Amino acid sequence: MAENNVEDAFAAHHQMLEKIDDADNPTAFVPEIQTLIERMRRMGTTLRSVQSRDHLSSLITFWGNYVYNLTRIYPETALYPLDPSVFAVRPPALQAFSAAPSLNAPATPLRITTGGAGMILVSLLSPLSGTTLAAGSSIVISGMYVNLRPEYRVYCFSESADGRLTILDGGYSPRPAEPNGTWSLREAVTFTQPGLALLGVLLAVTPDAARAAASAFDENVPLAAAPVGAIPFSSLAIVTVQAA
Repeated sequence: MAENNVEDAFAAHHQMLEKIDDADNPTAFVPEIQTLIERMRRMGTTLRSVQSRDHLSSLITFWGNYVYNLTRIYPETALYPLDPSVFAVRPPALQAFSAAPSLNAPATPLRITTGGAGMILVSLLSPLSGTTLAAGSSIVISGMYVNLRPEYRVYCFSESADGRLTILDGGYSPRPAEPNGTWSLREAVTFTQPGLALLGVLLAVTPDAARAAASAFDENVPLAAAPVGAIPFSSLAIVTVQAA
């Protein structure tokens, strides 16, 4: 990340994902990930754009969650404040990630779908995996994405023990020319049943898949499986719901 811009941060982010994707022991990369987090935090001293800072914060939060999942210690993730002595900051080249990705590779939690022309990443930022809530509590679910087309639609779901998917919202589509960003559910989700809540993200890449997910949400009917044309990112966060 020698150039100190968001494009370089995304490049370093993808390189680290590729490393841990091939690793037998991801925990061994924790020190390197912590170094990456600190380098990204320091980029805050040179980034003026609110959008650029939001994108960078999303990447840092993603890796903070990853470290927490492995160590149960959450690192410092706040961006350093802008240095007022910095002038003429080069704007981020986010359009470098607008190439159409291949969707043939399988999707797995906290990993990217890779292909010849690009990469897709979808993850949850909140709640953190390992969160404990009292039954009846509500929480706003949010996440981040990288390299999504505006015609794609993101849905959050909870997964039952038998693999059925309950769609929790009406879906979110990236804005045109913004293939990278964050999203959140319009309304907080209330957890009423004690036990484990397995939260994931369904990425609908075809209109039929989007319609199937939207219909399941509107009718409050679980899907027996991910519809054809959708990529499920399962168990991105595991929430323990305790009896009140």
